[in-house]
Amino acid sequence: MPSKASDSPQVERARKKLRKQFEKENQKIHPETLSMIRKQIESWLSKNSKNRINLKEKTITLFDANQHSESPHNIYVLNLLDTLKKGQKGPEELEASRVKRD
Repeated sequence: MPSKASDSPQVERARKKLRKQFEKENQKIHPETLSMIRKQIESWLSKNSKNRINLKEKTITLFDANQHSESPHNIYVLNLLDTLKKGQKGPEELEASRVKRD
């Protein structure tokens, strides 16, 4: 059975460099650091809880009962669909005429 070919010097250097980087990063991870980050995340979540949407009370539908995609509610998309069905303008012309907010 043939043995595995040895790595070239470039590959060995690259692997050695990667090992050093991984070891450096692993040394930075301490239980204290993880607990500090956890507390920061929890405080951010509690501060921004008033802005969050309760998904248990909101219904999200992508498909109707017959597995057809939900109709779009965006006015721009509805207008785009109408004009494409009529064959008047292409999406490039509609995009150029679209009102953009700065």
